[in-house]
Amino acid sequence: MFGYTCKVDNICYNLNYNNQTATVTYSGYPHNNDYTGHYNDSQSLKDRDIVIPSTITYNDIEYTVTAIGDKAFYDSESSVLMSSITIPSTVTSIGELAFYKCTNLTSIIIPSSVTTIGSSAFSNCSGLTSITIPNSTISIGSSAFDATPWYSNMPDGLVYAGKVAFKYKGTMPDNTNIVIDEGTVSISPYAFLSCSGLTSLKIPNSVTNIGDYAFYGCSGLNSVIIKTINPISIYSNTFSNRTNATLYVPYGCKAAYEAANYWKEFKELVENNTVNVGSSGFATYCSPNALDFSDVSAIKAYIASGFNPTTGTLVLTRVTEVTAGEGLYIVGEEGSYEIPETTTDMFYLSLLKGVISATTISPTDGSYTNFILSNGSHGIGFYTLSAEGEISAGKAYLQLPTACVAGVKAFKIVFDDYDDYATGVNSVGNNEKIDFIYNLKGERVLGPKKGLYIINGKKRLIQ
Repeated sequence: MFGYTCKVDNICYNLNYNNQTATVTYSGYPHNNDYTGHYNDSQSLKDRDIVIPSTITYNDIEYTVTAIGDKAFYDSESSVLMSSITIPSTVTSIGELAFYKCTNLTSIIIPSSVTTIGSSAFSNCSGLTSITIPNSTISIGSSAFDATPWYSNMPDGLVYAGKVAFKYKGTMPDNTNIVIDEGTVSISPYAFLSCSGLTSLKIPNSVTNIGDYAFYGCSGLNSVIIKTINPISIYSNTFSNRTNATLYVPYGCKAAYEAANYWKEFKELVENNTVNVGSSGFATYCSPNALDFSDVSAIKAYIASGFNPTTGTLVLTRVTEVTAGEGLYIVGEEGSYEIPETTTDMFYLSLLKGVISATTISPTDGSYTNFILSNGSHGIGFYTLSAEGEISAGKAYLQLPTACVAGVKAFKIVFDDYDDYATGVNSVGNNEKIDFIYNLKGERVLGPKKGLYIINGKKRLIQ
């Protein structure tokens, strides 16, 4: 059933005559071949250290050994009781089931030349306690190290091997957020299989491969942040819950993901860290990343820091660095802005609730009342909901204790950075003398439309 081209020093090879390379291979069913150190008499089997050479000579032609093929040492517990094996630096791949059930193998050093390890390559190696996997390894198949002491002794959590996010080990807690390490190149097939507690995921731009079934059965996954500019090819079963999740893509890449197989099937696609301000000059916003607004001059970010139900006012405080998921109120010029990411521990008790993935909200939520930003009968402010509705990903809404806001239908906005807004944001009255009007770039404007302007030396909103 399994043929081989030649046997050299009791190791079987398949040869490629075109490029003069050799692959270590399986000799045949039901028993493996006579590797060096193996005695045919089953009563005298002994442990042996096996050395695979970097080159072999066959019929006076030299071949370079470049791979350990599928099932090369398959099921060796009864035929080759090797305790160690030396792999030369010429080998670049280890095939599927290559060392399956080599129960006497205790340790192995994989050279830096190896880039791929096949599925179940070391599965059921019950004596394997030590494995050295180089950073050059960029692809590892499913179950590659299952039922080995090396894997069993790993702490719970995501197991990394080489540049691969190999497998999530243990029971995942509910509402888990996973950030794949920078520099990771591949996410193995079945890596997060049935991790129902996974709710959000961040994939760095170093990842070039995501295996089939990698996130299959992740029923709680509601947001995925991916940093790669060009969509990675994925499978229909890579994300089984994609139609219920929001996908955050790099700035300017939304169209590419909307055209890409399976990525386009996410419930909602949002450009990452992108604030969109309409002609009104206002917006709510929420990002799944920590952001720094310090150097974005055209817009300002605010949290809702307090409220007065008697006067129906909501106090907004300006912030520059915010943590992921912070509900924000944005003031600025019309346009789209990419906000740089940051690392910060600045956490605010904002009354605005950020929405990472599209969320359905009701007028009330337990003991709280919900308000949404709208231009209603009292101008731009936060108004109670008349019915259940959906808030898009990347937005925010106001949530206040019902006991404190009973009977209040709307909150108007007051800013507490009085240098810019001495009396809050007001409409321009008909009896106010106006000398000059400028936009926020300092350009004089004739006949301004709705928006934020500098009028008589102060920032004002024209509604």
